[in-house]
Amino acid sequence: MKKLFLIILVVAFTAISSTVVGQVKVNEQKKQENVQKQEQKQEQKENVEIGKNDSFQETTRCLNIDEIEVHIDTMKFYYERSKKYIEENYKAGKMSKEEYDVHISRLAITKEIIEKAERQIEAVNEK
Repeated sequence: MKKLFLIILVVAFTAISSTVVGQVKVNEQKKQENVQKQEQKQEQKENVEIGKNDSFQETTRCLNIDEIEVHIDTMKFYYERSKKYIEENYKAGKMSKEEYDVHISRLAITKEIIEKAERQIEAVNEK
């Protein structure tokens, strides 16, 4: 009877200890994975910050007057085309008065931007 009790006790102890050891190993693996994930996240953040700085440096150059005038001409073209399109759709009944007013007010902002840019170019040309 004592031998059977000792065998059961040894088997139970072995099962419990192997479970505990296995759980400890699993916990260590999870900790290592979390550390790796944190390191990867930190690298990604650093890469994004580096990328932001690089792209900022690449895109910050001054436009010359001719390039600015081309952009203004492009804005004028799209302004006129949008205005015509909005008026045609409103007359055809494809948009309500409220929608028409919203679009026209947005176009008015675009027109102001165009006019302001033209004034600034004229001021530079006068100098």
